[in-house]
Amino acid sequence: MSASISPLLSDFHWILGSAALATALGAFFVPSAQRAFARAVGLLHLRRSLPGVVIHGLHPRRLLTAQRFLAVPRLANLNCFGGRGGLTWGFLLLNTIAVALWTVGVFASLYAGALEPDLRVTCSNLSSIINGVATIIMFLLLDPQLSLLTDDVARERIGQATFRSAVTSLIGARFAGALLAQVLLVPAAVITAYVARVI
Repeated sequence: MSASISPLLSDFHWILGSAALATALGAFFVPSAQRAFARAVGLLHLRRSLPGVVIHGLHPRRLLTAQRFLAVPRLANLNCFGGRGGLTWGFLLLNTIAVALWTVGVFASLYAGALEPDLRVTCSNLSSIINGVATIIMFLLLDPQLSLLTDDVARERIGQATFRSAVTSLIGARFAGALLAQVLLVPAAVITAYVARVI
């Protein structure tokens, strides 16, 4: 590896590490966000106006009482990985791979440009190669099953506890995907650079 691009690779790893940290932090606030959005949906049914709900929520008095929506995740939710809310390990693995590819796509194309300086403009426009694979996995294989799961909850075919287990498992898969992106950065960049050379 050229000494000139080694710091760039290190910077990308730091950014991807920050993405994993942000995912973990976001997971911590999921219960709070769920409560806030449930309240917002209830208000939307009453007001029939999304701008009206936003204005209602941004009122200073309501912002001061926003702490009522704060909720700390329960450790019991970590036991979900036994049942996984009905999701298979294969499904969660696919989700992990899709998240990893989505996370690394742009960085891989930029790093490919560093590997092939003469083709850096071409490389920087090829992030869709990696992201496209993630999109196909997500929208053809994952989203339909998640939609069916949500529909089953709405129709009370499965319980809320099962759905929470599925959501917690998906959050775990997303965090694992953010970590896997660190490993996929260089291989994805090499593939992108190869495609740039071919075309």
